[in-house]
Amino acid sequence: MNPIAICIAFIVSIVSVGTPLFFHVISKFDEKYHSEKIIDLFKRESGFKLLKGFLIVTPIFVLLYIIASSLLVNFHKEIYGRILNWITYILLALTILLLIQFIYFSFIILKYSIPSSFIKARINYLKKSTKRKRIEKEDNLEVVTNFFLYSIQKDLIDTCTLIPDYMFYVFFNYRENFKDESLKFPNKFYETTYLIAQELSLSNSVRLKKLDYRASGFYWLVGEDKIISKETYGILWINLRFLIVNKKDDAILKYWGQAFDHFEYNLRIPDTIYSIPLSTEKKNQKEIDQIKEERSEFLNFHYYLGGLLLSENRIECIRRVWDHTNSEPPRYPLLPFVIGEIFNRYFELCQIFFFFLWEKAARFSFPRVDSVNFDWIVNSRVRKYLVLLFLRQYTLQKYYIYQEFLELPNSPETQAEKKHWIDNIQRFIDDLKEILSNIELLKTLQFDYITEECCKAENKIYPLKLVDNFKRQLEEDFGQANISQRVSLEKERNFWASSKQKIEAAIEEYKGVINANVPTDDKNWRNFSIVGSWQKALKSDFAGDQPYDHLNYDSFLAEQVANNMRWAISETFLSATTQGYLLKEEDLFKAIDNLKITEKPNDFVIISFKNNIEYYNSVLKVPGLSATKYKEVDLIDKWNCSGHIVGNTFFILRKSDLPYLEFKKYVSKWGIEWKKEEMIIPDKHISASIIDLHEYPEVIQKLKEEGNKENLDDKVLVAIEMLAHVLWDKDAKVIALQVASAYEDHGIPNKLEEIKPFGKI
Repeated sequence: MNPIAICIAFIVSIVSVGTPLFFHVISKFDEKYHSEKIIDLFKRESGFKLLKGFLIVTPIFVLLYIIASSLLVNFHKEIYGRILNWITYILLALTILLLIQFIYFSFIILKYSIPSSFIKARINYLKKSTKRKRIEKEDNLEVVTNFFLYSIQKDLIDTCTLIPDYMFYVFFNYRENFKDESLKFPNKFYETTYLIAQELSLSNSVRLKKLDYRASGFYWLVGEDKIISKETYGILWINLRFLIVNKKDDAILKYWGQAFDHFEYNLRIPDTIYSIPLSTEKKNQKEIDQIKEERSEFLNFHYYLGGLLLSENRIECIRRVWDHTNSEPPRYPLLPFVIGEIFNRYFELCQIFFFFLWEKAARFSFPRVDSVNFDWIVNSRVRKYLVLLFLRQYTLQKYYIYQEFLELPNSPETQAEKKHWIDNIQRFIDDLKEILSNIELLKTLQFDYITEECCKAENKIYPLKLVDNFKRQLEEDFGQANISQRVSLEKERNFWASSKQKIEAAIEEYKGVINANVPTDDKNWRNFSIVGSWQKALKSDFAGDQPYDHLNYDSFLAEQVANNMRWAISETFLSATTQGYLLKEEDLFKAIDNLKITEKPNDFVIISFKNNIEYYNSVLKVPGLSATKYKEVDLIDKWNCSGHIVGNTFFILRKSDLPYLEFKKYVSKWGIEWKKEEMIIPDKHISASIIDLHEYPEVIQKLKEEGNKENLDDKVLVAIEMLAHVLWDKDAKVIALQVASAYEDHGIPNKLEEIKPFGKI
């Protein structure tokens, strides 16, 4: 038979019969995989493009052969034969290649036609060992995920069993390629895990029970990673929440086993490596610290998981995960070993307005908790779970002599922590009482034998009494430490610095209303005194072990003294006033014009207390007025003053009659000699001191003589001591112009004609 005829027969069969069958099969892929992207994925196969090329080129050469056979017969036989031979050879070659590609592509279609075969092929593709691990494309992942979801819904066990292997290699390959760059996986990877976990949590198939071990996604999400990213924790939490809400206790138990092994082996604290023998420098200290931090985060995650189980009333599941161990004697690394760890975490969760706790509650949210105080609700449920763990300590069996499961911890180191524990331990007691009164809960957790009689028989302290003992211990330690603790030198220095800054700022602020010169004559001055101040405070406010500072602990007294100075100086202007007038605001500067002080602007000054100069300037548009001048007369405006006495008042006087501020030496009221550092402003004889009353019984005695009956051993006396005199010349003339207020009745305003020139008043 003619070879060309055979080639044409093959080509016609493939093009007319084989190709339509192929396309018909391919068009059904989206129904099998429940994803239209499978066809796009199929089209990107390298063999598909090649087959399309052959299907186009081969018929063209058949046509060329026919044309050559018909038309070239009339031409030169030698040329005709040569051209026809070349077309024949090409056609033969194309037919062979088309046939090979057609057969090869038949196997590709066969692979796609059976979804499980396609998924196995993807797994083999990802498993192949290359220098750089192959990363699954998101389109492939989406197609496989959709079919996995369909398989779970239809209970296709053969396909479902491929889920763990496929997902493992998807995450493993990405992890291997980017382990030195980022621990965060692409969002599509997380989305796939979320969808699979959700579908498994909704499935009630008995045949799919074997997938419970992988239902949480922990197997591929975490793998052997030592550090877990926030994003991974987040999707793991969502998966576990699905399982818990849908009562998949077996899946939770299997997850707990995986987490148990991960904590024991992958998060094991590495042995210390020293830089040189007998050296204390640790080469791997950074790695050790990192692992310790991750262990703490991992444990914290599982305390929240326990709170979620309790919130969803999965009490039997709690008991089952508590009992999980893989050693004898039993070890429970995901659960607390000593009571101290329980208390530490409980009181940490009692903190209010703490962003760390808000962020945790937001990341590990509970179902149906969506109120504005969701963080407090979530953390309160975790606290109750910790109380359950406290009762669990009563059920533990002692295998080693060092095991003391009910040994109370030491009090916290700092006074602030002790105070926080004391303030919140009653909450722990209330939670404990609530749980002990829940008989059904106690029975399910096998705690029903924890009664006063049983505890007495086993020589154990009843839980409520044990916590009460710890409360008394905390209060005693706190009280004793309050007395014996030392004032922090750093906080004492902060107090000196703040006091100096605040008082100097007040003196500087009132510099313009005080005569800059020092009085040298012996005039008969009007004398107004300004003294310092003192206040009792808790010693803990100034102790060095506070993790945070009380608001303005170092400046509250200095602020008070500085304000007293401002108020006292401003009030003396009213005391020194020789003539006063009440005026409407629109008449005020007209009255100043009547005083004729603008004729000698350098001799006079206008002192304004708590007046809105900008209002007079921009609204009333007083001519010649600025923020600091009125027609060349100096204008000094003060807002920080004794407003209820001198507010809304302008005082006009000669500059030479401004008062003096004189500071005098002052002997401490408490009979204590100031240290050099305590003399914060030496030239003005101003001192600032923190007196530890426990060390100065004579000061305590003086305070008791003044009527103080409280215990002062745990207090300090914060004192700023000074003596200043505001001196006014008795012959000074001070004119007060007060602005009439629509809200306060000060009498009938004066008329402008009543205001005479300054020299005639």
